[in-house]
Amino acid sequence: ADFALARYTTNGGLDNSFDEDGRVTTDLSAGDDHITSLGLQPNDKLVVAGRAYTATGCDIALARYTPEGDLDPEFSEDGWLVQDFYAGDDSVQALIMLPKGPLLVAGYADNGTDFDFVAVRYR
Repeated sequence: ADFALARYTTNGGLDNSFDEDGRVTTDLSAGDDHITSLGLQPNDKLVVAGRAYTATGCDIALARYTPEGDLDPEFSEDGWLVQDFYAGDDSVQALIMLPKGPLLVAGYADNGTDFDFVAVRYR
C-alpha cells in the first residue's frame, strides 16, 4: 500500500489536471504506507499525513503535493518525510493547518513500554 490520492471534477469524473490522470500514488517505504489525515493549504497545496511501515515498525509520514499533483520539493526537499520517534510504532492521527503555514500533527509513539502522545509542528 502507498499514499494514494485522487481529485474529482464537480461532475464526479477524475480531474485530469491533477497528475495528468486525476490520481497520484507515492511510495514512502518498502512496507505499507497509510494516510490518516489530509488538509488543503490556502495556496492550494495538499498535505497528507499518516504512517509508513519501515524496518523498525511504522513511523510518522507526511507528504505535500502541488495543485497539479506533483510532490512539492519546497517541503522537505523531496516533498515527503518519514520520521521515527522511538524504535516502536509511531503514527499521525490528526493534521491541523495553522495560520501562516505551519503544520501541526498529533498522534502516538510507542516508547517500548507504552504509547506516548506526540505533537509536532512543522514549518
